[in-house]
Amino acid sequence: MAYIGAQPNRHLSKATSQSFNGTGSATAFTLNRAVNSSEELEVFVDNVQQEPGSGKSYTATGTTLTFDEAPPSGTGNVYVIYRGLAEVTTRLEHDANQALSATTGTFTSLNVPTIKDSSGTNTAMTIDSSGIISTPARPAFYAYGDDGWVGLAAINTYYIAGFDHTEFNIGTHYNTSTKLFTVPVSGVYLFRSQVYFNDSGNPQVQIAFRQTSGGSTTTIAFTSQQQAGDGTIGITRIYNAVAGQQIGAYVFKSALTANTDYYLGINHSYFSGVLLG
Repeated sequence: MAYIGAQPNRHLSKATSQSFNGTGSATAFTLNRAVNSSEELEVFVDNVQQEPGSGKSYTATGTTLTFDEAPPSGTGNVYVIYRGLAEVTTRLEHDANQALSATTGTFTSLNVPTIKDSSGTNTAMTIDSSGIISTPARPAFYAYGDDGWVGLAAINTYYIAGFDHTEFNIGTHYNTSTKLFTVPVSGVYLFRSQVYFNDSGNPQVQIAFRQTSGGSTTTIAFTSQQQAGDGTIGITRIYNAVAGQQIGAYVFKSALTANTDYYLGINHSYFSGVLLG
């Protein structure tokens, strides 16, 4: 079994002793070393060895030696030999193969500025001198396009938005070729998208988050509006995603018009996401 803390001392390097003056009435005496049990001492009264244990001659725990009957008066006639130094610090046993956990209590003065991942290689969390916590490996991305105006040809058809560039892509879980984010670990994610549309024919336009898993694609959120001229629409979704799902931002129009376009530019249209926890 592993233990937490420094290895406690278990034995004295040499025998030590202590003597007391009996009074004929005192039954308790203070030891200069703590013990765990009576058997850690050899006790003599008037040169006669005493038997340890409750109901016998004496008991001892901590720094208190207690006699069942008061030793007679005498100078140094109570003589104590210490057999070993007690383990006065309680050891917290812990299986080295199990993770540490706590149900109560508060850590204070915990000087752990950097926490690594389970492999011990990558930095999972840092705490600076101001107490600010950062998680540099947390999956996150901001995707955009730079192709200018892109037309939507068919109606009632979902087109994956052409966000083929990233401003940042922590963990590289967003694929600029497929325009899909692959969920690396199950958890709660925040997704946000904005699209800048233009159409003079006033069609219904839509942006949607869709996820693909098990060979099928389903919509998990969408927003739509009538579009006449230039304008942006946006959508935000907190989603409890499952590892392996692929999530993308899609555009859509519901009426046949000659020119329904959306604009791909870093500040006009984008798709972003981050793992919350």
